Amino acid sequence: MNCVKDVFFKNSFRIANKVLTNDISILSSYALMIVKPETIVFQKLGILLKLIKMNDFIIIYCKKENINGAQIISLWEWSWDNATIERILLNQKLFELSYSLVLILKYVWNKNCIASEYLTFLKGSSNIEIREKGSFRDILKSSNFLINFIHTSDDVENFIREIGVLFSSDEIIDIYTLIFNDYEKQNTAQPKSICRLLKTIKNDSLKANNKFIFNGEKDFYDFLENIKNKINIEDHYINHLLSKAQNNKVISNDLLWFLIKNKLIEWNIKSLSVLTLYAIY
Repeated sequence: MNCVKDVFFKNSFRIANKVLTNDISILSSYALMIVKPETIVFQKLGILLKLIKMNDFIIIYCKKENINGAQIISLWEWSWDNATIERILLNQKLFELSYSLVLILKYVWNKNCIASEYLTFLKGSSNIEIREKGSFRDILKSSNFLINFIHTSDDVENFIREIGVLFSSDEIIDIYTLIFNDYEKQNTAQPKSICRLLKTIKNDSLKANNKFIFNGEKDFYDFLENIKNKINIEDHYINHLLSKAQNNKVISNDLLWFLIKNKLIEWNIKSLSVLTLYAIY
């Protein structure tokens, strides 16, 4: 994506230039990661934090953030041109499950490495068929294209742009000031305040004891049965779509749209797991 004319990029870039005293190259040592809500729900945060540390990144900034629908559209703006409205809505519903964590990371090993590009390489593809063995998403056991646990900025340009999408101007100033000070001090150890915050978030998730385990076909058939109990039994069209879904183990786009339009879906991690795995979107 060409960010030069993008308003989020321009605002963030102008602030970065002022705070970093025109030395944008500083940002090559830093990367942005969004830890999506399903990471917390599936209790994968501890594994992810170990992967970050093992690969010579430290976290210098962490914020709980409820990422809204408009921000989701903006973050993946170039991806939506050929996407169905159902796919966009499922993506938004995943982010509505809970808060996300927005992290700023610093790569502390190879100074010649562009941190955002390297972190994106480590992340792995959202497409399970071509996902690299040993990538973060492979180890986290990302089950499909949408339930993929993490997002990273692809390069420095997108790093700047996505900071502009996610934060207000005041927050952007604070983030670039934090990066500038961290770079000046040549820090290689993760701040203790960040360690304490992440430990608290991880422990709170474990104490909640609400880890979700997806039961595959059983949850799929339970989902269809739940829908059948909500509809008019004489509606031949929807009954036909439901029977077809049950026989083929696939939720068609027509069925998915009908369910969305008529507000028949209870939006939770179970229904989203079923829909993102069995629906055509």
